[in-house]
Amino acid sequence: MIQSYYDKFLEAKKLKKHKEYKKAEIILRRLYDLVPSDISIKFEFAKTLIKLDNKEEEGKELLIELLDTDNRNYSLLLLGKYEGEHSNFSEAHKYLMTLFDEAHSEYDVAYAILELGRLSVMTKNYKNARKYFSELIKGNAVNKNYAILELGKLEAIEGHYDSARRKFMSLTKASTNDRAYSLFELGKLETKLGNYDKAISYFTSIMAQALPTKNNAILEIGRIHVFNGNYVKARSFFNRLIGTSNENPAKLELGKLDVLEGKYEDAKIKFNELKLGSKKDKELATLEKGKLCVLEDQIDEAREQFKSLLNTNTRAYALMELGLLESLEGNLPLAKHYFQTIINENLENKTLAIEELSNLKIYKLRPMK
Repeated sequence: MIQSYYDKFLEAKKLKKHKEYKKAEIILRRLYDLVPSDISIKFEFAKTLIKLDNKEEEGKELLIELLDTDNRNYSLLLLGKYEGEHSNFSEAHKYLMTLFDEAHSEYDVAYAILELGRLSVMTKNYKNARKYFSELIKGNAVNKNYAILELGKLEAIEGHYDSARRKFMSLTKASTNDRAYSLFELGKLETKLGNYDKAISYFTSIMAQALPTKNNAILEIGRIHVFNGNYVKARSFFNRLIGTSNENPAKLELGKLDVLEGKYEDAKIKFNELKLGSKKDKELATLEKGKLCVLEDQIDEAREQFKSLLNTNTRAYALMELGLLESLEGNLPLAKHYFQTIINENLENKTLAIEELSNLKIYKLRPMK
């Protein structure tokens, strides 16, 4: 790689480090077009593309091509993570097990195990997840701290809050990245438990130290202020993220805040803008647009919005909103069907679905509209 190319390559990597993936993509695409045979450029380009929702498939194809190069192991790892994040769990498992079986270094084996643990959490196989994470911790693996963090997150999911807290606390004196993520998880845990002042103290600590999770911490503080009804403060925190890598999550929260304040037209503008963005942004904006349609008594439009999400990553929330909508409309058998579907599929909002289903039993069933 000649010097001028190398300088641009380093510039792109620096942009990636600061999550400026779109800017990095422009540089790397130019480099890749100029020297498509350079494996380092191709690999960095592929890693960047899979971070951009509208370019993910292109990145995936490049990673598949890289399976026949010296970057095979890292490509297998990234493909496993990619498929897991897109709910293609069998494909994810295939890539990660291939890496595990073929890996010769402790590093590759450790990261294959870590991702298999994360995949087990996604598929709600918590027993297997615990086994994978514990294996890394007991073996003092190179990614032991990541395993401790993931095990803490798993224990929080299972309601073992004290144990989760201890694991997160054990990482607060570790490296910068470990400290950033452990403080962030402590903040999320205290938020979940309603300890908002304590949560804010953790998020504020992240901001004061300018840790890598700073923007996420700002977003979470804004959400806490919404919970507490302090909409002015909430809006100020969300607005701080406009122009950053967290702009779209902040814009979604600003739209939801507009709804709470009765500024429906302002909310629609934000949701419509987000629907032109990434797949994830579009799904979340569609969900919120559907809720807004319910408030405006546009029931048919709301149904359409929610039903359009049934084959997406927001399926669980779409089913919940359809169940709540049909319950409000008096279509209780249909509402029951949606809540029961969540329960049968063991989706993440199963507990809430059980609660809503039990609430239906206190009403007398009426014919469906």
